[in-house]
Amino acid sequence: MITKDYSGNGNDATLDTNLIYQPSATTNRFGESNKAFKYDGVSDYIHHNIDIRPSKSSELTITFWVKHDSNSDQYNYIFGNRKDIYRGRNLLSSEMNNNEHYYYLFNACTTSDLVRIGSTQIQYNVWEFITVVYKVEGSQHRIFLYRNGVDDTNGTITETYCNDAFEYFRTGLSTHSLSSGFEGEIDEFKVFYKALSDEEIRELYSQ
Repeated sequence: MITKDYSGNGNDATLDTNLIYQPSATTNRFGESNKAFKYDGVSDYIHHNIDIRPSKSSELTITFWVKHDSNSDQYNYIFGNRKDIYRGRNLLSSEMNNNEHYYYLFNACTTSDLVRIGSTQIQYNVWEFITVVYKVEGSQHRIFLYRNGVDDTNGTITETYCNDAFEYFRTGLSTHSLSSGFEGEIDEFKVFYKALSDEEIRELYSQ
């Protein structure tokens, strides 16, 4: 089973042929049946044949619609391309303190440098539009998080390059092991090999 790449670049994503690893089709934010994927937080994932490493593109934007059902693990991988100890580019959600649910990322090559990127808490059972932007500003390589078209980045986050990660990535589960799964729904996952502007992000959110 595949998920279609509508950009025309042929980067269709694949679901594992073993059915226990396939997220199930569900309704999207418009209430349309079989238009989004529901991940079980245990073993569901989709494999994306797209290189998101800095060696491919130092500037990058990833957008998607997401709805969190619950916090199923300490680290809930939404996407990532970790390879062994090399952390790569990633986004997680987690309840680290006092049951407060935020977006995080591992911002290091070989250490567990967990950084909170979201400044406001995640709400359950609500669709929201997420944008992660990797942008070059002078000599700095910055990471930004937008929620529903608005910058929600928690302070200043400078990217730590990690080109030794996988040249593909997964949504819903870590590429390092079958663990740290995301529980909820994801729809309209898109990758841009450029840093989208604020206006472009707002335009996508309004569609």
